[in-house]
Amino acid sequence: MAARADIIVVGGGPAGYVAALRAARLGARVALVERDGLGGTCLQRGCIPSKALLEVARALRALGRFREMGVRVGAWELDLEQVRRWRDRPVRLLARGVEALLGAAGVEVIRGEARLEAPGRVAVRLPEGEEARLEGRWLLLATGSLPAPLPACAGAACWDSDRALALPEVPSRLAVIGGGPVGVELGSVYAALGSRVTVVEALPRLLPREDAEVGVALARSLERQGIAVLTGARLARLEAPQGAGFVLHLEPAPGAAAGGPVRLEADRVLVAVGRRPAVAGLGLARLGLPEGWIEVDDEGRTAVPGVLAAGDVTGRVLLAHAASAQGIAAVEAALGHPRTVRLDLIPSCTFTWPEVASVGLTEEAARARGWDVLVGRFPFSASGRAAAAGEREGFVKVVADRGTRRLLGVHIFGPDASTLIHEAALALAAGLTLSDVERTVHAHPTLSEAFGEACLAAEGRALHLPAGRPGDAGGSAL
Repeated sequence: MAARADIIVVGGGPAGYVAALRAARLGARVALVERDGLGGTCLQRGCIPSKALLEVARALRALGRFREMGVRVGAWELDLEQVRRWRDRPVRLLARGVEALLGAAGVEVIRGEARLEAPGRVAVRLPEGEEARLEGRWLLLATGSLPAPLPACAGAACWDSDRALALPEVPSRLAVIGGGPVGVELGSVYAALGSRVTVVEALPRLLPREDAEVGVALARSLERQGIAVLTGARLARLEAPQGAGFVLHLEPAPGAAAGGPVRLEADRVLVAVGRRPAVAGLGLARLGLPEGWIEVDDEGRTAVPGVLAAGDVTGRVLLAHAASAQGIAAVEAALGHPRTVRLDLIPSCTFTWPEVASVGLTEEAARARGWDVLVGRFPFSASGRAAAAGEREGFVKVVADRGTRRLLGVHIFGPDASTLIHEAALALAAGLTLSDVERTVHAHPTLSEAFGEACLAAEGRALHLPAGRPGDAGGSAL
């Protein structure tokens, strides 16, 4: 006999477990199926372990600045086993926390491999080899995504992000194929740990989805940190010659500026070229859904009645916090509490040094959509708090509509950008204008002042920059 629930959630990552919690607190009976660790890729093999390693890299980076601060330290060495323990500690702690939350909410957690049989019917192969069956009114698919492979790079030499986060070694030379957030973050980590890193990106600049100025500024910053950057190039083939290491044969990417082939030597290759939906073996065809990314509407509904999807598996915004917002919206709509989630206003963060964060439209996108834009920039080199911290690199850039002065996008390249972006996200969600931000008094000395000054700079009124023309002020930020 099958166990019954109001909602069956397949996948215990940021979309699935958060949706399960919300549905349970709305009074629904919820069953959640998870084949791996609770928390999904983000907690187990993504956001959390990567940030733990970034903190190690941050500490190593700080060592290089201690002498400048007047602090003398002795010799140090890297203990990789202890670094791995540091990486694993928050994963274990947070996974236990997720399990406790689900238990307290009354969510039934079933460990095993889900197989879809029909809308509202799921078979689960349990670890012991037995099979359980679930029936529910609603089915929420939240199985996430996996690293995308690169045909030209296979074998032990080629790591995906999961393998890189396992930290099997610190290679002398590391080539990173892909200049998106995963590639530049992990490249920064391994560079801090001692690898000579080269980042290869097929498109003309790093972080192609970010504002163009940000991608250019990040490339310059990484190169100053000793990380080589090759844009407009792609991997043609990987060669394993006699002796140690590998040879990457690079060629110009389609549409790239004219250039010849490049020969790059490396001991390991990190492939960070994107993600693919985690749907293999799930049985989407039995529901009448095509294999691949699952298309949904704004309330998470698929083309099959009673079947919802949320998170990475939808291919809409591949970010953990976007996945959680989608999961909540899907179960709320299913249970009669619909609300709107603005996926176009989801903040994005890249944890390099300095950090990158953004929300809303880039300048290029705003102009392409026909907006008459004002642009304001304020450099952290003019920030008192940044100067005191020795973190003067970067800028805040705001994009606004010239007619109404309403903010369209905010882009930050600088210290603590991942924290600073949330004031901007709130401002865009509320439809605020440049003047609204100006009237908000920012405490001094703080990094947040740079956002207010960038809004003033858009109108040529920044107080801590030379006077400029409206929409063209703050050009010294780069």
